Amino acid sequence: MKTKIFFLFIILITFFETNAQKTSFETWNRILKVSNVEWKTIYTTCPNFPKENINTKEFTQSVINWNNQYPNEVVAFYSLDEIKSKNPSPYYLGLPLKDAQHKYQNSFIQWVKESKISDRRMIEVAPSFPDMELTKESFDFEFQRWQQLYSHEYESLINAKELTALNPNYKGFIEVVQFPNFMGGIESKEKPVLEDNSNNEGKLAFELKLMNWVFVFDADNFKKTYGFNPLFPKTFNVERYRTGIVEKINETKRQRDLGNLETH
Repeated sequence: MKTKIFFLFIILITFFETNAQKTSFETWNRILKVSNVEWKTIYTTCPNFPKENINTKEFTQSVINWNNQYPNEVVAFYSLDEIKSKNPSPYYLGLPLKDAQHKYQNSFIQWVKESKISDRRMIEVAPSFPDMELTKESFDFEFQRWQQLYSHEYESLINAKELTALNPNYKGFIEVVQFPNFMGGIESKEKPVLEDNSNNEGKLAFELKLMNWVFVFDADNFKKTYGFNPLFPKTFNVERYRTGIVEKINETKRQRDLGNLETH
């Protein structure tokens, strides 16, 4: 299932990065038209701003070169009152992103933002979605964490009408969740404890193990703790799963007591 999610995400990233470049012409036209900024103002402030026709590929390449060669003019361009009031994303203007000047922009974030999905709908569809203003390193981990712990939200979000409207390859509901990612990994009836000095991966593994422990040994409080009830295929026997975990733990303890297994 993780492989399926990975390849789906790669496909979506590729599509939206390509789409962003294809629409840079339209985006430049739109932002310059909506902002009502005059060309005279642009060239007075940014004398090296490209002079090619804005609807050509040459303009796109020239504006990228301008972005790289005249950083002071780029800052001045974004400082123009007419432009600043519209807060355009460099990503959709076809400009390379520079961490020193702009916040981190992730392709999935851009998809969500471009969809214009409302805050209310995001709370409804994916209430645990990471803060989109996080730095690259922080968001990348939080996004991975969200996919693992709340895979049902990920499935709901990529199938939300606001996002699918931007996906020309959407042919119907995309199913990525078959079983919750927390299943497995319990070796004791004792509640898991986070090890000291755990890195992000260790913390995520702990969270998944704890989620599974709550599901098996404190089932009545699972929804209260995590805000949702996990979904399973109709043929899956949840109680048998819980019983099987307990039986495995008991058998492992019995074998250790008999000396058949090493004690860690």
